[in-house]
Amino acid sequence: MTQPLKKATTLREVHYLFDPVRDLSTEEELANLYVDRDNSSTREQIRLFLDSDLMAQRPVHLLFTGHRGSGKSTEINKLCSDLDGDFFIVKVSFSNRPDVDYVDVLLKAAMTLFKTATDEEVIKKSPAQIMEGLWVELNQFIENKLFKGMTISKDLAATASVSAKVNLWAVEFEGKFETEPQSRDTFKANSEKLLSEIVDKINLLSERIRTSYQRPVLFIFEDADKIDLQSAKDIFYQHSATLVNLRASAIYVIDIALRYNANFTVTCASFSEYLCLPNIKLVEKGGQPLPANRALLAKIIDHRADTALFAPDAKDLLITYSGGLIRSLISLIQRAASRAIIEKSPTINTQHVDHAIKRQKGDFIAMLASKDYPLLFSRHQDKQLTSDDDTQTLL
Repeated sequence: MTQPLKKATTLREVHYLFDPVRDLSTEEELANLYVDRDNSSTREQIRLFLDSDLMAQRPVHLLFTGHRGSGKSTEINKLCSDLDGDFFIVKVSFSNRPDVDYVDVLLKAAMTLFKTATDEEVIKKSPAQIMEGLWVELNQFIENKLFKGMTISKDLAATASVSAKVNLWAVEFEGKFETEPQSRDTFKANSEKLLSEIVDKINLLSERIRTSYQRPVLFIFEDADKIDLQSAKDIFYQHSATLVNLRASAIYVIDIALRYNANFTVTCASFSEYLCLPNIKLVEKGGQPLPANRALLAKIIDHRADTALFAPDAKDLLITYSGGLIRSLISLIQRAASRAIIEKSPTINTQHVDHAIKRQKGDFIAMLASKDYPLLFSRHQDKQLTSDDDTQTLL
């Protein structure tokens, strides 16, 4: 049996708990490690918009953004935890593939919905005579149109239950779409002619779930911010009208660079609202310190690790060099802990933090070109973000 997560009392536990490559996702992690930010009003704003779907059956389509490493994924996971029981949540992932277009978005949304609905056995919580006909219709659509001209596994051919077959279609699709470029091309070629029908199928099942399951569907496009910037511009600037045709609520987690573009205002007109998760600022633009925000970052550290594991001034140095970015803070702590463990030190001291800072600086130096430095210096001075291509790339 897995031991419940608890506050780190050793440096090895610190190294494990402060992992920058994953967000807090499980109920256990959120319950034991999550710290409510003082700017959690962003999450509350999302809740307010979603209330219109619960109370008036009016789906909303939201854009959610923030700087990379600001904690968007964890905030979305916390939101989903809070909403559990109110919505039928469907998380759509693109497996960190950057080459995604709007056809991919709709196709993945459809197949993920079909899989989630059959995984959670919606038909067992709904009158069989109402759902059975729908599963037959979806099965025929997937088999004869989406998989047209493609070979299928023996498991699919042998499955008797229609709902189970829909589930296996979705599993088969996921495997082929993510790992077989040729199959992906075939799916997309088939789907481009069927986009309106795909949207109709999503809407049909979403409305049936709302009626029979008493929960509206909520799509979470959780890693749309990792899509290549040019592809993301095409999806959200050129095809926003198609995305909002879904008669189900949806939250699109998008790249912050999309926010700083002349087309963004036009795009926002198609969506219910856009919301931005702010960084935890350590100083105001004029240079005045913000002690309450430093205290918040200190609380995040203390929530995960015994304060005795940090030598005097080490924690403060970590907070300063994080720049208020959650992922940077987590990464610096893990690297400092690693150094302390190697040196067989009982605590993380300022020398270990300095080592972590140098490694972090090295990462940035490796990423940046010489032409980036004047631009970064200008932004450091004026504290303004602009819509030019170079600034968007750096974002």
